[in-house]
Amino acid sequence: MQPPVDTSLLLRIHAEHQWLQEELLGLLDQLDDAASMRAGELTAALAYLEVTWGEELRRAQQTDAAFHRLERQSPAELDSSPLGRQARGYYSWVRNLRQTLAERVEPYVGGDGLLAGPS
Repeated sequence: MQPPVDTSLLLRIHAEHQWLQEELLGLLDQLDDAASMRAGELTAALAYLEVTWGEELRRAQQTDAAFHRLERQSPAELDSSPLGRQARGYYSWVRNLRQTLAERVEPYVGGDGLLAGPS
């Protein structure tokens, strides 16, 4: 049995947020303090950032797909959705977080295809 669409979106957002917090933010903080890193450490951190950001883009696509499933519901379904409004608000918040982090990632990995999600 599939969870309701609003619950599914909230779970995806939570998973993406956790990923950003646990994997990406700490790495970006380390890279921002690159002066304290040796050359080999910096190269490894940059390679890891590229892989980590690619994983984030995949996670963002999954979150966006869950959001689009919620948005495809009829107005009556949306009105009866107990968590729909919260899910849409949290989705907006995680998209803003993505944008902020993309701006921090871009100088390290370049700007091709960094921003996932609808505008």
